[in-house]
Amino acid sequence: MTRKALDMIFEAQASQVKRLSFRGMSIDEVPGEIGTLSDLTLLDLRGNRLKDLPPEISGLPNLTTLELSYNNFRTIPSVVFTLRSLRKLILSVTLPKIRSIEN
Repeated sequence: MTRKALDMIFEAQASQVKRLSFRGMSIDEVPGEIGTLSDLTLLDLRGNRLKDLPPEISGLPNLTTLELSYNNFRTIPSVVFTLRSLRKLILSVTLPKIRSIEN
C-alpha cells in the first residue's frame, strides 16, 4: 500500500467524495480505511497489482461501480457479492486470469 493511497482516502473522508480513483498507482493492496467512505458510488482500481480486496469494502453501501480491470485477480473476491448497490463490475483484461469465484 502506498502512503499516497491512504492520504487520498483521508482527504475523501473529509470531503464526502462520491468517486475515487486509484487508477495506475501500482498499489498491491487497498487500505481497509476505504470502508469508511460510505458516500462512495464509484471506485476505480484499474491498472494496479491487486490480487484481493479488503473485507472493509463491504462497508460501501452506495457503491454502484467497481472498476477492477488490469489487475492480478485469480478469483472474483467474495466481498464483491456483498455490495448490494453494485450495478457495474468491470473486469476487462482481468477476466481471462480469473479461475474461480471465492465462496
